[in-house]
Amino acid sequence: MSATNILNLANNTADNVVIGRVLGVTALGFYAVAFRLADFPNTVIAHIVGRVMFPVYSLLQNELARFRRAFIQNLQRIAVLALPVSVTIIVCAEPIVLGLFGEKWQEAVGPLRILAVYGLVKSFSSPGGEVFKGAGRPELGLMVGVLQIALIVPGLIVLVRSHGIEGAALAMLIAVTVCGAVKLWLALRLLEGSLVELGRALAPSILCSALLGATLLLLIPATGSLGPAVQLAALVAAGTAVYAAATMAFARSIVMPMWIGLRGADATR
Repeated sequence: MSATNILNLANNTADNVVIGRVLGVTALGFYAVAFRLADFPNTVIAHIVGRVMFPVYSLLQNELARFRRAFIQNLQRIAVLALPVSVTIIVCAEPIVLGLFGEKWQEAVGPLRILAVYGLVKSFSSPGGEVFKGAGRPELGLMVGVLQIALIVPGLIVLVRSHGIEGAALAMLIAVTVCGAVKLWLALRLLEGSLVELGRALAPSILCSALLGATLLLLIPATGSLGPAVQLAALVAAGTAVYAAATMAFARSIVMPMWIGLRGADATR
């Protein structure tokens, strides 16, 4: 576990090191802002939800069916919360950057779109690490970490020189996609689960986020005449309303237990 944490630190800082050395501090500033925004669903939602599941997984390690159900339900919660945020960042990258930071940060738009996909993939792959630990197999996390650093370093060296900060974002996306697929496959194999079962569980949240993305794509041209900040506010308001309605229509079975659990937690305080 200690070795895995060291590798994770290297994997999470290699992009900054290469960009700073090759492109300089200005490019690193644009990239850092894009990365911080794009990684929001993972750091604020998936990471927290995943970490609190470790003791649950440990208790269930000898009850495979319940362990698998807990893992899939955890991914459902992550999907319903993190997926719409990532979709919004991907579709509305330019309004977000211009509305929050102004025209001078325009160069952050390109890497933000790529890194939003990176953040989305990481949101779904990161909980696999807690499964490895809960099942008493932390060495699997170390194996994935070794693979990731082996992909990230050469990818960054090649793509940063040829495509700048967008190349760095692409290198990170490629590495996390490959390693995320491996991590998810290993987790499902440990739990004797299947991609079909997982796909069925995530389908309602995917549908809701697809409707959100389609709505935002239609609204961006319609709100283009507004100022950046006003356009961003309008897109967020409309997107929130559409996603809330879609969730109640198609993902009610996922959201209601979460809501009941939150109300129960408040009642016990």
